Amino acid sequence: MRVGVTFGFDRARPGEPYWPMLPTGKRLVILTARGDYGYDEGGRLASANLVEAGLKVPLAYLGLSETHTVAIEYDEFADERLTASITAAEAAVDALVVRLSEKFD
Repeated sequence: MRVGVTFGFDRARPGEPYWPMLPTGKRLVILTARGDYGYDEGGRLASANLVEAGLKVPLAYLGLSETHTVAIEYDEFADERLTASITAAEAAVDALVVRLSEKFD
């Protein structure tokens, strides 16, 4: 984050003195492995999902407000739940690619 490069700042500007300077239409895609499970909104560990929030909050400030997250869970368990999570994440990435590419058609 750099003043004059990724965001503008002017104390004399009425209202909000900050504004994003990144080109519009950019998206943030987060691909992550969470270790445990239940970090999605409403999940048992949603309040502990600091990694994704730690990316989304400051990058939204720069103008990357459209975010998409695909996560693999159950890494720590290394059982059939991990295998199923990997399969679901791969399908979610494929679907996300299709969805995002349709916006350019």
